[in-house]
Amino acid sequence: KDPLNKYLARAPRLRLTAEQIRDQGLAISGLLSPKMYGKPVLPFQPEGIWNAVNSNLKYQQSEGADNYRRAIYNFQRRTSPYPSFLAFDAGSREFCLSRRIRTNTPLQSLVLLNDPVYIEIAKALAMSSFTKKYKTTEERIEYIYQKIFYQEISKSKLEKLLKLYQSSFEKFEKNPTKMTEYMEGKGNIELAALSVVCNALLSLDESVVRK
Repeated sequence: KDPLNKYLARAPRLRLTAEQIRDQGLAISGLLSPKMYGKPVLPFQPEGIWNAVNSNLKYQQSEGADNYRRAIYNFQRRTSPYPSFLAFDAGSREFCLSRRIRTNTPLQSLVLLNDPVYIEIAKALAMSSFTKKYKTTEERIEYIYQKIFYQEISKSKLEKLLKLYQSSFEKFEKNPTKMTEYMEGKGNIELAALSVVCNALLSLDESVVRK
């Protein structure tokens, strides 16, 4: 019907930029702060990153909503760039770049699964499904999937995610200490298991690629 794509209905698949991936996750989970302007902020990042930097400065993490501001406000140092941005091909700022080269590496999946920012996003997303409207785990997963991907979940995917939820629930039930550490003393086993499901969904290729 539209071989020349006059209606702009098609576009090449592109992975989102490092900043877009972070901001999108914060927006989906409802954590993104609308605050504009002001000084740079120092949001969540893995511990010990600045230990390797030859400097007396300490990374004093921002408080409250400043942790959830858009990526453009993140404090940057050429000697120690924001780690998750480097994993997703942002420049180190040591050289001027005319364009970024997009790569696809296992490290990117590890960042989405383990970086404190994305774990926090997963927890907030899981929490958003605990309303009177969604009473069962199935309903919550369906809601979360639709919120991330803007489409209904298939039966086969729902079954796989329910298995992931159940296995996570059983592991946390057997080891409450792990659950407490993962949730930082907040929430319960149901929320923790659903957070693992959210974390898995946010690390999928479809969640970070523009179709």
